[in-house]
Amino acid sequence: MFGHTPIAWQYEASVHCVSCAEARWGESLNDEHTVDREGNTVYPIFDWDEVNLCGESCGTCLNWAIEPAYHEPSSCLLGTDCRLPYSAAL
Repeated sequence: MFGHTPIAWQYEASVHCVSCAEARWGESLNDEHTVDREGNTVYPIFDWDEVNLCGESCGTCLNWAIEPAYHEPSSCLLGTDCRLPYSAAL
């Protein structure tokens, strides 16, 4: 359906890794009308989408759904609570 491979999925007010999303939804991920328990559309996140530079943990397995990217904490949405301090990336 999408033509590109998602890097993660958004449903039930959380980001989920591809493995957990596939385990939960199976072939339903190919249906653009699939909705979660809250009635929201289950939608893919692609590598060109705007994501949190600090990364996103999977709402199911708690592993990284989206890996943190190198960035300066001053540009981080989490500010001083950034999970990837500038010094750790040097």
